Formats: sequence, structure tokens, C-alpha cells
Amino acid sequence: MCRPPDGMLLYEGFLSLPRAERVQITRCAQPEALRAVRAFYRLLDVSGVEEPGHPAWLRLVYCVPYLRHTPARVSLGAAIARGRVGERPLSEARLLQCVRSQPPLDLLHLQRILRMLAPLPRVHWPHAAALLWHWGPRSKQRILEGFFLTRMTG
Repeated sequence: MCRPPDGMLLYEGFLSLPRAERVQITRCAQPEALRAVRAFYRLLDVSGVEEPGHPAWLRLVYCVPYLRHTPARVSLGAAIARGRVGERPLSEARLLQCVRSQPPLDLLHLQRILRMLAPLPRVHWPHAAALLWHWGPRSKQRILEGFFLTRMTG
């Protein structure tokens, strides 16, 4: 069984990649496409990953280009709630579409949301990495809860 990662090692590994390799990762249209990209395996190697075949690595690497780390305990849902799409906040309907979708569409919707937000959402990366590692209905519910709680408290 593959252990959950040290989220910061993966995040720092991504930042340490040459720009061309980071771009290779961001050009993947879906998580499975990462399996055919050299930069994916290079990132896992510099991050000390021993079991690169685990599907959770695809989820983490697929989303890491669109998140920035902050030491503050900001959840992924809260970061999305604070993000802006142009001059407006992200619509609730778009996040609900992500939460209601089944794999693999749910992750595609999440990545699109993260790409739309400007500036890139700032999250506590170890927390976000754990959420993506254990991706499923509970993870999506936690994102939704963080989103709505942040919107309500302003």
C-alpha cells in the first residue's frame, strides 16, 4: 500500500523543475495523459516517490500547477471561495457541477476551476495534497463546505 505523500516535497519538487517541464505537465488535458509525459516521472523522482503507479499521484500532479502554498491553514474550498474569475467571484453552480460529477470528470472540472481563478488560489498545500490523495465524495464535500463557510463569513 502506498503511503500518502509529504505534500511539500511534491510542491517544492514541482517548483524546482525547469520551466519547460512544468509546461509539459500543465499541457495535459486529463490526469491519465500524465503517464506519457517525462516531466511527470521526473517530478515523482525528485519528490522521492517510490510507487509512481498509484493513481493518487496523477491527481496531485494534475492539480499542483494551479495552486500556490501558504503557511496559513487555508483549505481548498476557502481558497476557491476567495478566488475571482475576472471581476466576479466563481459561481456556486460551477463548483456544484464539479462536486456532482463522477470520476474522471470531477477532477477535470476541479482543474478548470483552479485554472480560471486569478490569481492562483493560495492553499495550505499539505492539506490540499491529502484531500486530493483521498479524492472521493468526502473530499468533494469538504471542498464544498469550505467554499460555503468562507462565502458566508465573508
